[in-house]
Amino acid sequence: MNYCLAYTYNNIINNNGFAAGINRARSNDFRKGGVNIEPVYFWFALIVIATITEIFTAQLVSIWFAVGGIAALIASLLNLPFNIQMLIFALVAAAALIATRPFVKKHLTVKQISTNADRYINKVGIVTLEINNTLGTGQINVLGSIWTARSSDGSVIGKGEHVVVESIQGVKLIVHRKTTAGN
Repeated sequence: MNYCLAYTYNNIINNNGFAAGINRARSNDFRKGGVNIEPVYFWFALIVIATITEIFTAQLVSIWFAVGGIAALIASLLNLPFNIQMLIFALVAAAALIATRPFVKKHLTVKQISTNADRYINKVGIVTLEINNTLGTGQINVLGSIWTARSSDGSVIGKGEHVVVESIQGVKLIVHRKTTAGN
């Protein structure tokens, strides 16, 4: 038993040191039948993760990575170097994205649904509660509806003044004081 351990120790030390022996042993652990197994697992995991991500999302977000992963997996099975596998992955994923972009843009574009809220833009309203952005107060009546309002320039606008609606941010109308000559 001692002879066997001494022989193994001497064999490792004489073959470029202990670390070289360990690294050589590790690199051989992942080779089966001439195929380096480590990248195969990496690409397979990437394909599975990208596919699962794609299944659970409403938009196409990772299908291109799955396609690139399949190409890189094939390159791995052909024992191409890992940097070449990465290059193949990037090129195929980019090509898949470019090739499918017109389809995705045409069929998966989210259509904007009009809520009629835009009818308030450029309309004149009356301040019913002083608009003060610092205090977070302000309310206007425009087209018969009461809205929370904020001043676009940060100025305080008093109750009873006329304002013009510039935009809508969430449930707040962004307004500015109406000048006497139109807007």
